[in-house]
Amino acid sequence: MQSANQIAPFLKLSTELRLLIYDHVWPAVDNIGLLLPGEAPDSRVNRSNIATKSALLRVCRTTCIEASSIFFARHAFVARITTNNWHYLPNWLRTFGPKHTSLIPSITVEFRLPTPIIQCIATQHFKICRLRDEQPVSEPPVPYQFNPLKWELAEKIRALQLEFMTTAKELAIALKEIPGLRISSFRTWADRLLNEELPFFNHATDRDSMIRMAHIGWICRTGQQSFIQELHSAQGDGKAGDGADEQGV
Repeated sequence: MQSANQIAPFLKLSTELRLLIYDHVWPAVDNIGLLLPGEAPDSRVNRSNIATKSALLRVCRTTCIEASSIFFARHAFVARITTNNWHYLPNWLRTFGPKHTSLIPSITVEFRLPTPIIQCIATQHFKICRLRDEQPVSEPPVPYQFNPLKWELAEKIRALQLEFMTTAKELAIALKEIPGLRISSFRTWADRLLNEELPFFNHATDRDSMIRMAHIGWICRTGQQSFIQELHSAQGDGKAGDGADEQGV
């Protein structure tokens, strides 16, 4: 064990060399997944959980600060959830902390929704991004205001993937404008989302499948509250302290 006044040999290396080592340690394509209660951390699906890949960030404050930008920009953060376990998502995101969150290029949330919610959306990977500044005049709003966004009609839904950078209002607008949706009273629910009239979800109110649309709105709203910095911010200059205290893993 080193005394307090000793410097680790690794830190005697130049900063440029240490950055090359960080870059070498983490592969270019790798996922960080949400580990749900009851799932084995060493399973094939969850082996890429953040706790097994962030050891360098916990060595010392210096390595945490230096390596964070590479670690969080290099990995893809993916959470596969259903309407029954979606409430684990906000806590998972808070483990990163606002400063580290600002370094993540994108967070993908895959909702596995039951068929009755949306009967016409195909099994695709969708990304709902922030509204563009320009407003189309005569063209359909969704494909032009949201980019990239691709909707195709089908008979049942299996998976819906949303980029975790949207608000309840934007989500309601996107779903409301999709041609061919056949959902009873959907426009009423979309209007309520737009007007922010839907209460936060609790288990006692889960009696109507349409309320699950409010769940998504709640998730999006909660995510935006947690993310002080935008995920795609080029500055990435979080103000909530150093990442060494915010890792929480």
